[in-house]
Amino acid sequence: MQRKFIVTVDVEGDDLWNYEVGREVKTDNARFIPRFQQLCENYEIKPVYLVDYEMAMSKEWMTYLKPLVIDGKCEAGIHIHGWNTPPIIEIESKYSETSYITEYSSDIQLKKILTVKSLLEELLETEIISHRSGRWAMDEHLPEILEMAGINIDCSVTPQLNLTHIPGSSVNKGFDYRKREIKASYLNSSVLEVPMTTRRMHAFRGRTVGRCIKNLLLGQNVWMRPFLNNLDSMKYLVDFIDDHEDTDYIELMIHSSELMPGANPYFKTEDDVNALYNILGDIFVYTSGNGYVSNTLKEYKTNFDKLNGC
Repeated sequence: MQRKFIVTVDVEGDDLWNYEVGREVKTDNARFIPRFQQLCENYEIKPVYLVDYEMAMSKEWMTYLKPLVIDGKCEAGIHIHGWNTPPIIEIESKYSETSYITEYSSDIQLKKILTVKSLLEELLETEIISHRSGRWAMDEHLPEILEMAGINIDCSVTPQLNLTHIPGSSVNKGFDYRKREIKASYLNSSVLEVPMTTRRMHAFRGRTVGRCIKNLLLGQNVWMRPFLNNLDSMKYLVDFIDDHEDTDYIELMIHSSELMPGANPYFKTEDDVNALYNILGDIFVYTSGNGYVSNTLKEYKTNFDKLNGC
């Protein structure tokens, strides 16, 4: 089995973690993405840029992205935040967090998705079929709406994780993915779910003996998502999947704003971002050494359909 390595980037405005109502969302991080693209090209990786509305409106970013898409050096998809994607609809705000797209009516969800999809297709002159919801939103109704919008691939689900502790704007909880399939599967007749690589792992691992025991007994959420101190955890996750699962891909994610010092809560300085690039290079080498080859979401779906007779 040829395993695939899918690199996804949520391309969104600067520091949305600290967004406050009425504050302008800047897109300065667009200037920092070319370094990441060059890193990917150095390792023969074609990233998937999942673009939100603000970044789709950034002339600087879209001018840079278009020739990359045309030359087949990456894939473009959509990334939908319910709260800031037109049409902007006010909903009752009971909680302090921004809204999930699933908090809106079905017709408004469809309009929001089509807003970004149509914009990208016009500016990039290519078909857009891939999607990830902002804040990992996916309920039983969204696949049908994606199908109506002509979206054929989703990657919003985080298998084995319980995200119900994260409120939206009008709802007090997020999504429970503990029983969701870890492998790609069709949500309906046309939308293929390619879940993010996340696992709830029980292993004697950690920085202290106490943490090791806690992780063994209670489990630990492990993401294929780089932070300053989790390179070993990502490598462990790769090894675990290789040794214990027949999953045919690993999916990594990062936010575009994490490539810009201070535009996110995790990589605050230039040294932090340089360390991030070292981590990315290391995990790119590690996955390649384990036999993984780069795939975009579109490429993965083509291979999946061929192997499964879809």
